[in-house]
Amino acid sequence: MDSTGLLSADPRVAGYGLERFSEIDIPGCVAANRRIVSQLLPAREELRMTGPGTDLFIRLPGELQLSSRTRPGLLPDEHSTIGNYFEMAMSPTDLAGRIDTDLRVSGMLRIDSVLVSRHRELTGVRAGRFRAAAELTEEMRKSCPLYVRIQDNRFVDGFGPFADGIHATSGPEYRGAVTEVAIGTGALSADRVNWSLNCLLNEGAAGVHLGVGNGLTGMHYDFVSTDA
Repeated sequence: MDSTGLLSADPRVAGYGLERFSEIDIPGCVAANRRIVSQLLPAREELRMTGPGTDLFIRLPGELQLSSRTRPGLLPDEHSTIGNYFEMAMSPTDLAGRIDTDLRVSGMLRIDSVLVSRHRELTGVRAGRFRAAAELTEEMRKSCPLYVRIQDNRFVDGFGPFADGIHATSGPEYRGAVTEVAIGTGALSADRVNWSLNCLLNEGAAGVHLGVGNGLTGMHYDFVSTDA
């Protein structure tokens, strides 16, 4: 189920995802998303995200585009991913790997957990790389925390021996470009989150996360800083 949201065909991970989903206060998460929107829209020039080992500076564009759910229900013919209920996301890079010169991210990120996913429409050779990507993320989780540096929307240092695998599976067109900057609003209790699992609900469970790749042309990686 790597393409449907739980990110793993492992029944143990699927069971974990369903159990955690049943514990989440979805209206509360949506309300938190609305509060973040109300804080971001009037923000001027720069946003700062901080935490142990994390210090990110985000230069905001004049017209800020956000991806999130701000109401629980769906309109007729409307669709949404599960993840959009539990995060407020911005994208500094488009699907072709072009960097937004108005939305800029730089600084340090402490990575406490790593997730990988792909879109169901990704097929062919690149889709077949999911197993290798999942094995890579498992090794990365064992090595966490990792400390990486971002400069002008690119990861430039800190991945060490994992860098080549990330770039190869996420798509060479990205060259380490940040495709997502998001605030998690899942609000799960810390003692209920198993950060060693590749489960979608962990992405927005807490803290902030940055992404590489888009899931449509290669793998999408989420690097989670749980306490930022």
